[in-house]
Amino acid sequence: MVRVFVVADQLCSHCKSFSSSSINDWIEHCKSCTLMPRPDAFRYKYVCYACTYFTYNIGNIKRHLNIHLGEKPYTCHLCEYSSRESQSLKIHVKKYHS
Repeated sequence: MVRVFVVADQLCSHCKSFSSSSINDWIEHCKSCTLMPRPDAFRYKYVCYACTYFTYNIGNIKRHLNIHLGEKPYTCHLCEYSSRESQSLKIHVKKYHS
């Protein structure tokens, strides 16, 4: 089963002008928006468009953005379960399908 997720358009709370339905576009915006606060360019490589979260790691910002965007990209191949994090899916499979 392949699930397709449509991310609802949201507006960047910093610049008030960026909106997208693509998580990849959001990741790039979180890296490049000039109006996001970046007191330390190294630690604040990615700043969340909706809250005060920041990180240097692209994987961390992707996991974090799934919270705001409502995306659950990890799906169980045995049932309808889906989750935001791969670890949650692993726990689900072990608990319910072992």
